[in-house]
Amino acid sequence: MKNTFKKGILILLIALTASLLAIGASAADVNTGDAGGVFYTAIVDQPLYLSSDVTFSSLNDSVLAQTGQSIQYIMFDNAGNTYGWFNGSSGEVLVESKPYMYGELVSSYYLAHSEGTEDIQMRIYYTTTQYLTFAIHINAFNADSQIITYTTEDNKVVTFAEADFNNVALIRTGTSLSRIYINDANSNSGGKIVYNFTDTNTFSEISGSAYFTYNGISPRISSLTFIPRAGFTGIAEFEYTAYTTTNESYKGKIRITVGSVDNLNYRVDSNGLVRFDRQDFNEFCLKYTDEPLHYVVFTLPESSKGKLVYGATSRTAYTTNVSADERYYFYESPYLGEVAFLPSGSYTGNAEIEFTAYTSSGVFVKGKIVIGITLPKTLNYATTSDKFVTFKQSDFESVVKAFSDAEIEYVTFTQPDAKGGTLTYNFGNPVPISPKYQYKLDESPMLKYVSFTPAANFSGKVTILYMAYTETSAISGTIIVDVTAAHSQSKPKSDYFTDVDASYAWAAGAIDYLYEEKVVNGMTATTYVPAANIKRGDFILMLYRAYNLNAAFSENFSDVPTNSYYYQAIGVAKAMGIAQGRGDNKFDPDSSITRQEAFTLILRTLDKVGVKLDSTKTVSFNDQTSVASYAADAIKALANAGVLDPDANGNIRPNENLIRVDMAVALYRILILD
Repeated sequence: MKNTFKKGILILLIALTASLLAIGASAADVNTGDAGGVFYTAIVDQPLYLSSDVTFSSLNDSVLAQTGQSIQYIMFDNAGNTYGWFNGSSGEVLVESKPYMYGELVSSYYLAHSEGTEDIQMRIYYTTTQYLTFAIHINAFNADSQIITYTTEDNKVVTFAEADFNNVALIRTGTSLSRIYINDANSNSGGKIVYNFTDTNTFSEISGSAYFTYNGISPRISSLTFIPRAGFTGIAEFEYTAYTTTNESYKGKIRITVGSVDNLNYRVDSNGLVRFDRQDFNEFCLKYTDEPLHYVVFTLPESSKGKLVYGATSRTAYTTNVSADERYYFYESPYLGEVAFLPSGSYTGNAEIEFTAYTSSGVFVKGKIVIGITLPKTLNYATTSDKFVTFKQSDFESVVKAFSDAEIEYVTFTQPDAKGGTLTYNFGNPVPISPKYQYKLDESPMLKYVSFTPAANFSGKVTILYMAYTETSAISGTIIVDVTAAHSQSKPKSDYFTDVDASYAWAAGAIDYLYEEKVVNGMTATTYVPAANIKRGDFILMLYRAYNLNAAFSENFSDVPTNSYYYQAIGVAKAMGIAQGRGDNKFDPDSSITRQEAFTLILRTLDKVGVKLDSTKTVSFNDQTSVASYAADAIKALANAGVLDPDANGNIRPNENLIRVDMAVALYRILILD
């Protein structure tokens, strides 16, 4: 009878509105999305009719919403036959890879031949080549194998709920329950069912002929209690016979699991979130009911520990809060897989959430989710102020492994305070990262190319927030980068030159740094001669080395010998517009260079290599009128950026010759600023 299956009516979603055009699957067919799925319950050897007046128009509405077009035709990837067959209106078995019009499916039905779960996969074509997938999930059971499940701890009794038995009757027959008989109330080794239980010594035994009613008249189903045998753990199962108000009868089973029911366990950090895996609930349901999951109802957690949310993509982005009386379905919306737990952010410890899992035939089992909430995981790195540090993928994988066996899908980052440095992607051509980007293990943008570059001259600890996402969890954490100074302008004395002693301590670090970077050499193997003047050719050579200048050139200044050690450096600087000479195509390389000439060459070099000076202050000096017009901008920019300092008398001394120690300090400062 069709009313037997009212509770299983498919909320399908189809309407065929057009003639078939060039029907037939081909290599050009394109799967453009998922139209969802529905869950049905069937009884073996009884046809399960599909409701065309509800289903087909609903699916067509869904397809219209997704694609803007109506359904043209439907094809089955499989039409059953593991546990039953999908049949057309005239009883013929529907076949795969054949297009079906609306009229051919309006009275279609599924006929189960044995117990089991069947997945019917369909393609819903809205053009001749484009389709959405749709699934019908059918759970078939024998008429005498309906199971009502309960769970209890060791040595604790269970009192039956009469509504559980009535729900089975409605699903099985479409009619309300009248009464039941317990066939073997006292014969089970796991315990016995008694009536009017008060305590373990006060109750009534049940005879095989005793019946118990649903309608509230004594003797009532709600006065039945299961008492487990002392020391028993396991499953106790009882058969019962039910009669409906129309005197239809069927056999069923009561299954009581005695002992601790497995918890569903998750871990998350206090600033993360965890999405529930619907398969965990399905496996739990199968274990304790022998039937697949249909939907779950949750008891809400304590608000001080966290909350349940729906449709979460991050801690701040989710669709709505979970409702305590809402059903969250395995196959239908609202989807169980979209439910997530969001810790409060301040609590650590265990959060427990009770739930009830229901099968499509009305069997249910109660369980508990236990979520371990811990502090966010900290990753530690160290670097010096002149070097970037690249994060290790394995570190993030270890963080995730501490919470679950899931694989990382991607990681997101929040930029730290700019005073400490910047997170960049692709250190060969770095660009600042964005929190909206998802950095993956095996796809671009890739996690292994994320780096942190300290700010110039910064030392201290930098805090970077990250979030590692798996399919079911979002695990937050903190990266601490300990940045130490790589070098300093000052040190007690040079490590390389005997004449850079304590009297030059203010510049010894700068000189050693430039020597280590192969920008400058000593005048001998052991002396630097810090007070000596710098030649114009030597200064260009030092800029050339400091910034790895490179440009093709076909001519040089006429007074620069081709065999000179600075020939290449001056030729490149001329081609780049840095070295502009003194007129008549002459550079005068062996003359001493003045301070304002050197500072002008420095600013030109910075402009050519793309280094922008950050002028955070305005520096004034007493001999400003002595600065030549061509050098005014350079001296102003370098002074404001901290490259130049006025002397004790407040003078820059633009026309004096630049000596080697001052050259070293100026070059050191601009390289550190870079």
